[in-house]
Amino acid sequence: MADYDETLAFIASIDDAPTADEVCRRLLGLSSRFGLTGVIAGTMPGSGTPPSDQQRHILLDGWPDGWIDRYLQRDYVHIDPVIERIRKDRNPFMWDEAPIPPMLRREAATMNGEAQEFGLAGGMAVPLVTLEGKIASVSFGGHHIELSPDDRSMLALVSVYAIGRAFRLSRPTSPVPTCLSPRETEAIRWAAIGKTDWEISMIMAISEHTAARHLANAKRKLGAANRAHAVAEAIRAGIVR
Repeated sequence: MADYDETLAFIASIDDAPTADEVCRRLLGLSSRFGLTGVIAGTMPGSGTPPSDQQRHILLDGWPDGWIDRYLQRDYVHIDPVIERIRKDRNPFMWDEAPIPPMLRREAATMNGEAQEFGLAGGMAVPLVTLEGKIASVSFGGHHIELSPDDRSMLALVSVYAIGRAFRLSRPTSPVPTCLSPRETEAIRWAAIGKTDWEISMIMAISEHTAARHLANAKRKLGAANRAHAVAEAIRAGIVR
């Protein structure tokens, strides 16, 4: 099994963060290495949600001072191409990969120009879906961004864990002991090194459906929002070493 010391150290630091502001600070300590000096995370407001109600969807706010206020006041959430792609695509992407509808090009250009004034010339978004079916995301922004494909994958993993911590801080609950079955444990360990459901089924000599069920059960027991979060939780709990 690979050496996860740095990953474990970061996960532990996030898990120990006592407040959402501290989660932001520690997450930015990592992302700023790549020129991503701002971050925001939360759930997606519904279509037509007024600016006065959009604030409550924010779980982590590490944007430059003044930008989130302007963004909400001008109701940019309803014209932002990044938000629109988050609603439709669950894969991490760079902001400039989000298509802009022709009818919104002028408004989007105005918004992007204002964002650049706050040091947000580009960024990366990490969409996810909670167990309740809500769309959420972590979005990083900055000016001089240097991200390799591996860096993007790494940030996607830690983002999921960070927003998971933010959810727990916003809705405190008593910790529940994690007890995976031997097959669920084996499945999540293979998932941790990048094996697909089909590959896990071949290794474990079970059907692909059964492999997927073991992973789904592990995800539920670990309280994870998705597969990457489940792996992070399994590492933190010592199930994956």
